[in-house]
Amino acid sequence: MDLGDINVFDPDAYVRGVPHEQFALLRREAPVFRHEMPEGGHFWCVTRHQDLVTVNRDAASYSSWRKTALVNVQTDDVLEQQRLMMLNMDPPEHSKLRKIVNKGFTPKMIRQLTDHLAEEARTIVADAVEQGDVEFVEQVASELPLIAIAEFLGVPREDRKIIFDLSNRMIGSEDPDYQLDEGEAERAGMEMFTYAQQLADDRRANPRDDIVSTLLEA
Repeated sequence: MDLGDINVFDPDAYVRGVPHEQFALLRREAPVFRHEMPEGGHFWCVTRHQDLVTVNRDAASYSSWRKTALVNVQTDDVLEQQRLMMLNMDPPEHSKLRKIVNKGFTPKMIRQLTDHLAEEARTIVADAVEQGDVEFVEQVASELPLIAIAEFLGVPREDRKIIFDLSNRMIGSEDPDYQLDEGEAERAGMEMFTYAQQLADDRRANPRDDIVSTLLEA
């Protein structure tokens, strides 16, 4: 294998696990690697630990807000939507919001979630075994994270599939199963914003012991 064989952007490279040999080659020979993309354009692949620490701590030079974490942002409207996400913020905005969110991760809440999610995981696996033939991503792999997110945020459990669908439509621009047309990600973002606004309105009227109520009270 040489640098011409590197393609860490290809999902098929991860079918049998993390392609460690590709990352090892990059660390040895090209720790800051200009990675071409199939549809055109490129991104920079940084693989050495100390370099990653430097990038992570230097928001002025390596901004999350400027172009966001997405490799391709198609329109200015999508860019503005993405900049509202905590993932795509730089300090001090990111630090301020993270401090508020951390209030929800109390030791008591983590203990409660750990025990509860362990039981949920057993139930998910047992149900899959009983059915025998399941759609693994939807019925197993995504189910526990969706339950955790729903309960932590205070999203009604029956709405977790809504979050699953909207999230995939927002970030699945490279997946033909979700990106129906060029404006799909933007529409999904607006639907997610509307859902979040409705959830916030409900928590203002009916506060609960969840992260949404904590954020609104901050």
